[in-house]
Amino acid sequence: MSFSNRFSGKRCAVVDFFHAHDHLMPSIIEYLNILGFEVEVLTTSPNFEELMNLVSGVEARVSILPKNKFRKRTLSKFIEERFGGYRLLDQLKDFDLVFLNTFRADLRATYKAIDAAQNIVGVMHTPILIDSQNVGHMRDTIDAFLGEGGKFFVLGENVADKYGLPYIDPLTYVSPDRRSENGNRKCQDEPMVFCVPGTVKFRGRNYMALADAVSKLSRNGIKGKLLIKILGRQSRRDGMKLRSAIRSLDLEEYFSFVQNSSHAAFYAHVTTSDYILPLLDRGEEDVSAIHYSDMATSSIYLAMGLGVPMVAERDLSRLYRIEDFCIAHESKQLEAGLRRALEEGPEGRHDLVRRQETAVQRRKNVSIQNLESEISQILGE
Repeated sequence: MSFSNRFSGKRCAVVDFFHAHDHLMPSIIEYLNILGFEVEVLTTSPNFEELMNLVSGVEARVSILPKNKFRKRTLSKFIEERFGGYRLLDQLKDFDLVFLNTFRADLRATYKAIDAAQNIVGVMHTPILIDSQNVGHMRDTIDAFLGEGGKFFVLGENVADKYGLPYIDPLTYVSPDRRSENGNRKCQDEPMVFCVPGTVKFRGRNYMALADAVSKLSRNGIKGKLLIKILGRQSRRDGMKLRSAIRSLDLEEYFSFVQNSSHAAFYAHVTTSDYILPLLDRGEEDVSAIHYSDMATSSIYLAMGLGVPMVAERDLSRLYRIEDFCIAHESKQLEAGLRRALEEGPEGRHDLVRRQETAVQRRKNVSIQNLESEISQILGE
């Protein structure tokens, strides 16, 4: 599918006061580039240039914002709110469109961006807030955004279905020519690697169910055939609890804990894994349910964007429209999913990857179409 550079010559500022979502911005920038926008990024992420260097053909000018002015409970933020008035955001008036990568209703800076922008859209990561009346001062920011003609996007068709909003799938992370692949393992004796990306938190992800599944498999002759890679920060309390549980079950040989030092290193660990585990099952824990239709889980888009197949609970795979290119298992049956993945030969895995790649391109095109449609209405074109 080709796009017409419909907005050629127009300028868009992609703004994020919350650097934990900076990995989503290359997708947004790519889609806007394809539509013809000249993009400038204003971000609090000090290493954003590193992210941009991982993606070929995505173009944006980058300006780094002083992050202490946007973080909660800092003196710099207090001074800026009381006396500075976020005048550094006055520059947003010079852009045809402002795109908020993370709509933070709790920040005065968001209110300032709404006031300065000619036209504005934003990604709402917690859309349940949009119609809620019990959110205190955040209600004023949401109302101001909607009152100025702002348009919310959400991540994922599953969330869009529930809230009736346009959606984007973030699927651009590392260009194929800059990836390390693990599709053909050098040695058949090497274990199959299952990666769980993200900060270890028991609230939501089913880590104990994973430990239990590996424990059951370990009693059935999988020694040397499986390795679980826990990728991300683990210094918090839940990380320590997980390590303790793994030791008590005598499963240390099946787990590897990797703390990422950069985006490039993080993505390299993902792409050299055989499968990604979203590790979400609302049958295991009620708190996992939020990621089915209310809030997107980035691990699924990361897996798709980096070309790594997944092992996922069946209802989750259906709602995220990934059932055609993942290994799906029934609720509370993660062991069966892992076993099936272990039994898949290289050709079966490659078939999943090929089908996933086809879906990624199709979903990128739909995301661009969704952006084009909504922006056209906002700009009156």
